[in-house]
Amino acid sequence: MSHDLNSDTMLKRSKLEETEMDITPMIDITFLLLIFFIVASKMDTPASAELPNAVASKPVMADKAIVINIYKEGDRVIVSAPVPGSSQPKVFSSDPDTQSTEITEFVNQFVQQDEKRQVLLQASGLVKHKDISRVGQAIGAVGTDSTKSIFIAIKQVPK
Repeated sequence: MSHDLNSDTMLKRSKLEETEMDITPMIDITFLLLIFFIVASKMDTPASAELPNAVASKPVMADKAIVINIYKEGDRVIVSAPVPGSSQPKVFSSDPDTQSTEITEFVNQFVQQDEKRQVLLQASGLVKHKDISRVGQAIGAVGTDSTKSIFIAIKQVPK
């Protein structure tokens, strides 16, 4: 009898090991639920927050400010700045890291002469935010009161 008991246990054990669960219906249900929630959900409309009114404590005089120009020429983003006493503007490197260092040094040179000198960043409407932000961070690296608030002017480019 012990032989029969052992063979019955083997049969039960082999039946348990051979049974597999088919997960295909579960995958089908998951995809149906996913499709249902995608179709039934309502997309949020973009938040349209009211922008605060601009408050300027003092006007920005472009002829007395450090002016940095950003514009696109084909696929390249050109960053330049007029140099007082020179007819040719300073054109910064096209390499982003070198450009940031050059901009910081350029702004620092003029801020050393006059701490209250404002910085005006003029950008073409075609320039992407990341490029304006990168230049703004390079200006902010100077770390003086005049470079903590950068004035930005964007010119709309006709299509």
